Amino acid sequence: MEPEPTTTMSIIKLIIDALTPIVGGLIAWRLTRIGKDMENRQWASRQVIEKRLQVYEQLAPQLNELYCFFAFIGNWKELSPMEIIQRKRFLDKHIHINAYLFDQDISVPYEAFIATCFQMYAGMGKDARLKTAFKDRKLYYQGEWNTSWEDLFVDEPAASTAAVKSTYKDLVNAFRRELSVHTSHR
Repeated sequence: MEPEPTTTMSIIKLIIDALTPIVGGLIAWRLTRIGKDMENRQWASRQVIEKRLQVYEQLAPQLNELYCFFAFIGNWKELSPMEIIQRKRFLDKHIHINAYLFDQDISVPYEAFIATCFQMYAGMGKDARLKTAFKDRKLYYQGEWNTSWEDLFVDEPAASTAAVKSTYKDLVNAFRRELSVHTSHR
């Protein structure tokens, strides 16, 4: 004997009524889970950007001093060659330690800037040499000049101011992109 259509419809309605809260609960649970995942990704992204900002804040003053020294602007007359070498060492260490925090390889524009300013690998145990004429530095240095510093300079060719500015700008713009800072004038 076949069930009556109204009985079948009643059973189907009863099943649908029973499943509706279950399906609604599963959808709500899944949407909550997706929301939590998105929130966690946003939190992690903020943490990375905050760490990148800390790195930039630590490195930017040192980078700017190298830029000023080699572009003959700002406080360049106050900086000794040894101070410049020390800043380079500091930057080398911190750039290489933190390079993996950045999506793009920040060390590529950094190395280009450093190669513009310094002659690398001057010999085992020797400091990198500054690509700038020591005569200009000696003439304008505001402290007491140490003649041993003259070995820290390359004879020729000195870095061009245009190359220093260009590679510095590329480096700073790489940091800007990594920090998600958007400007329309750069």
